[in-house]
Amino acid sequence: MAIFVDIVLSAPTVVFTVGLVVAMAYWAMVILGAVDVEVFDAADGVLDGALDSIDGALDGADGAVEGAVDGAGEGAADAASSGLSPLLFLANIFRIGRVPLTVSLSVFVLWGWLTGFVLTWLYLWTALSLPYVVFVLVSLLVTAAVAVALTNLSVRPLEPIFEASTGRERASLIGEQCVLTTGRVDTRFGQATTVVQS
Repeated sequence: MAIFVDIVLSAPTVVFTVGLVVAMAYWAMVILGAVDVEVFDAADGVLDGALDSIDGALDGADGAVEGAVDGAGEGAADAASSGLSPLLFLANIFRIGRVPLTVSLSVFVLWGWLTGFVLTWLYLWTALSLPYVVFVLVSLLVTAAVAVALTNLSVRPLEPIFEASTGRERASLIGEQCVLTTGRVDTRFGQATTVVQS
């Protein structure tokens, strides 16, 4: 048990241990009904809008690069577009907009904690002669990379669960036969049910 506590409280695992405790507290509140799973919907919407604008900016930068004749202008446009690419890459990895951000981050923290735990256990068990500081830096990078890759693989199958279905809009009902289900109908009030034709 002491070894388990040592591993959990040592780097790189401790970084993800804190996140795992926060994620477990959050999901406990979700189970109790105190918080909604999609509590960050507004943040998702803002992030989606920002990512769409970044994507548009990157498309514009790509167009500028293609149209540039001057090599220096082309290099500057490449440098400008490459600065935004990591954000789009991470948004795609975490499936933002397709899976709630809370789910993606929780899965990332779980995989990071497991990977960090295994790497730290292997370091202690094999008694490598690698300096601890070097091990921590290398293992943080490896843990983050493995957690990102496994998060992407883990959340992709969850996308259909969170797919939002939209109902029919008013414009799609124009020209169809329907039965009025309210006493009055005007531009502000009324309800109707479409007639299924056999």
